[in-house]
Formats: sequence, structure tokens, C-alpha cells
Amino acid sequence: MRDFEQALALASRSPRAESGIGSVSEGSRHHFFKFYFEPDADFHEVGVGRYFADIRNEDGIIEIQTRALYRLKPKLDAFLPLDAVTVVYPIAAVKRLSWLDPKTGEKSAPRRSPKKGTRYDCVRELYALRDYLLRDGFRLCLVFLELEEVRLKNGWGNGGKRGSERMDRLPLGFCDIEFYNEPADYGLFLPDALPPEFTAAEFASAAHVTPMIAGMTVNLLLRTGHIAPGGKRGRALLYRKI
Repeated sequence: MRDFEQALALASRSPRAESGIGSVSEGSRHHFFKFYFEPDADFHEVGVGRYFADIRNEDGIIEIQTRALYRLKPKLDAFLPLDAVTVVYPIAAVKRLSWLDPKTGEKSAPRRSPKKGTRYDCVRELYALRDYLLRDGFRLCLVFLELEEVRLKNGWGNGGKRGSERMDRLPLGFCDIEFYNEPADYGLFLPDALPPEFTAAEFASAAHVTPMIAGMTVNLLLRTGHIAPGGKRGRALLYRKI
């Protein structure tokens, strides 16, 4: 891997960038990550069976998915018997929002969003791959980014902002990277403030997530062996840390 600035420079000089990052389905983040995890473009878009891997090098296969992780299931079924597969999923830890006027081409100065991304932002997507967490060779990489989201002022209200179209997400820098190379690593999803025995509602409070995300996370932690059923407290199911 290279550092952020080196990867950004390589991505900006590539033929793909010259055709206009964000002009097709592969956005700026996806294109940038290819050069961050593998600076040699000869290892990009490598045919593996009936599919193309984003990257295949001496470290295995790397698939960069900025949304809809469930779409990776056919690829994972095809790739995992052949090689280790790392799924890279970016999370906007810090987001700045700017607006582009489609009539004038004028772009506003980016403003920082008060919302901060956490590892729990991947849970809804990761839940679709819950059956793969214990598969040999499956790895997850969460990349916490500072990024700029560019939206077109082409909506129907609030100066064209309501119902607007997202044009691109531009990476500005790294905040952190977390690697989940084996089931034991998923223990990071256990909040420090969680007591030895807890309910899903208590998990939601400790992790500062919605009840739905708490339930999904509890299910993932059950699968990876970090918690176990612990009976009931009234009508609420109890779980205990292992």
C-alpha cells in the first residue's frame, strides 16, 4: 500500500481519470482505492474464472465495494475457493458537503457535516455477508475517510437541494483503517461500556446505534463467537460476553 497522496496522484494520472472520474458507475473512491491498495494497474481488473477481480496480487484478491455488499456474494462464492478475499468498505468518518449548480457550473465551498461515521455504519451492509464471516480466506477492511460529497442542485425544493442527485464522493484523507482478518477481530464491535450481561436495547445504548443496527450487530457477534445467549430478563433476551 502507498500513502494517501501517492495513491491520489497515481489515480489522477491514470487513463480512467482522464475519461472523467464519476462519469460512469465507478466513482472516485472506488478508482482511488484501487491505486491505494495496489499501485500497479497491471494487477487491476484481473480475470478470475467468469468474473473480474478489482485487484489480484500476491496478497490475494481485493474487492472494493462502496455500497450494496450483497452484490459480492456470487464473486465470493467463486473467489474464496481459489484465494483469500479482502472486502474493502469505506466509511465517511468526516464528510464535507458541496453543491454544484448544473446551469452555471459554480461549486459552493464545502461545509462539514456534524455527523461522524463509525464502524457500525457498515453493519447493515455486512449483515448481508454474515454467512461468509467464518469462511476461510474472508477478510474485511474498513477505511474511515474524510471525504467531500458533491451534489447537484437539481432537486425540487430548498434551492434545488431537496431530492438532489449525488454526483460524486471525493476522498480527502484517511482517518483510520481497521482490518478484520479472522473472526476474533470482530470483537471490536463490542462497546467498551457494555456490561458482561446485556440486552439488545442496552447494546444499542452503549454503541449509540438504532435498535435495528443493535440487533444485527448482536447477530454478527453471536456468529463470530464473541457473545452467547444468556437467558432472559423479563421478556428481553439476555446475552453474555465470552
